[in-house]
Amino acid sequence: WNKYWQSDGLPPWDAGKVNPALVQLIEEVKWPLPNNAPNSQALIPGCGTGYEVLYLAEQGSPNLTVTGIDMTPSAIEEAKKYRDSVVSSKNITVDSSVSSRAHYKVADFFNFKALPNDDDDDDSKGGGYYDLAFDMRFFCALPPSTRPKIGQRYSEIMKAGSTLITLMYPINPVEKEEGGPPFQVSLKDYMDAFGPYFDLVYYNSKCKTNKKFKDEHIAVWQRRHF
Repeated sequence: WNKYWQSDGLPPWDAGKVNPALVQLIEEVKWPLPNNAPNSQALIPGCGTGYEVLYLAEQGSPNLTVTGIDMTPSAIEEAKKYRDSVVSSKNITVDSSVSSRAHYKVADFFNFKALPNDDDDDDSKGGGYYDLAFDMRFFCALPPSTRPKIGQRYSEIMKAGSTLITLMYPINPVEKEEGGPPFQVSLKDYMDAFGPYFDLVYYNSKCKTNKKFKDEHIAVWQRRHF
């Protein structure tokens, strides 16, 4: 992964903007964000440049902090640069700005401690659970054999009743390709991984997409109370 981030131009999976399916879900469908509880927390694993981290922080209330994690240090460097450039261009002050609620961290999804929502390298500040998570092509980036582990990990770090948004890609592609990443997915793959812990509460097979990624669906899951 590091070689893609250290090469010229954007990595092949980077569309250069916030995912349109997420924008549609939040702004058109009006799916609620966890804004009411004090110190609400959101997570985006494999965040890359972090467009969606800043977007969710912008859309949320001052109660919502959004953390993007990625195993690739170069990706987190680019994410912080993107955040700072956007903040600078909008003349947002640091003290009261969205940027103070948008965090990026080098971390392993399967091993980091919730909630490391700051920019330093101290993982000893754990002890919380997430109210929201957005899986944007993280599921498809890892070998299919890891999918049960992905579902279990989300269940461990998310509150009962919390929201998991999944962007399903490449789902039922017209041109099927062997191997990956990205590894092909189906709704059944997500049901098998998340079904033991989450209820599927929203599914859109005709969501807005960009030209670079056409085979996308979006779904919303709710963590069960058990």
